[in-house]
Order: sequence, then C-alpha cells, then structure tokens
Amino acid sequence: MTHTLGKLIKSNAHTDYVCQIYGPREIETPPAPADYAFGAFVRGALAH
Repeated sequence: MTHTLGKLIKSNAHTDYVCQIYGPREIETPPAPADYAFGAFVRGALAH
C-alpha cells in the first residue's frame, strides 16, 4: 500500500532531501505518524 506523505521542498545533495509532511486539512487522508517514523523507508517518484 502507498501513502502520499508530503512534498519535497529542498535538496541538500543527490542523496539528501527535505520533505514537508502533509498535515490535517492539507489532503483528504493525511499520513499517520507511523507512516513517516524515523527509520522508515520512503520512495519518491521522479519527475521527467
């Protein structure tokens, strides 16, 4: 299952990105804290 967590807002390097996690009222179903817990693997779609 996939969840939309947030949006990338900054890149410090090609392996270091900063993501703004969506909060209440920003999207229909905001992510639960367990979805973005420390140490959780995330995947980002690449823009072409």
